[in-house]
Amino acid sequence: MELVTKIAAKENGLKRFFTGKPCRHGHTTERRVSDGRCYGCVLLKDRAWRAKNTDRARASVHKWASNNPEKLRARQALRDASKLQRTPSWVDRDGLSVIYRAAEVASVTFGIPLHVDHAIPLRGRLVSGLHVHNNLRIISAHENVVKHNSYLM
Repeated sequence: MELVTKIAAKENGLKRFFTGKPCRHGHTTERRVSDGRCYGCVLLKDRAWRAKNTDRARASVHKWASNNPEKLRARQALRDASKLQRTPSWVDRDGLSVIYRAAEVASVTFGIPLHVDHAIPLRGRLVSGLHVHNNLRIISAHENVVKHNSYLM
């Protein structure tokens, strides 16, 4: 990551800057130009707030979604394109169908929402996987949302 001072970032109209120095809590991440706060600290504070205020957080997400349908469609189109790009011609399409159907049946049978997750994400920061049956697994919806787009070994 390129080192950029707060002043230089502000002059160039950037929203973030990176000094390479850790914050007082030990995070070596980018900082916000607006207030100088480290994104590691911001993320932890945001997660703590969401954990305590789940209903308000969920309502906020639903409000954003209803006010931004075009952004949701764009996000879904990007995901669909990503999946197509990462689906090789030799993929076992029957194997994919079996996994998605098993997740559906298990959700109904056990009465809990289950998702089909890519163990190695399609658009990960460090590594990107393929949309093939042996990269898929069935996990709880909650676990999948918490995992987000990360690669956990």
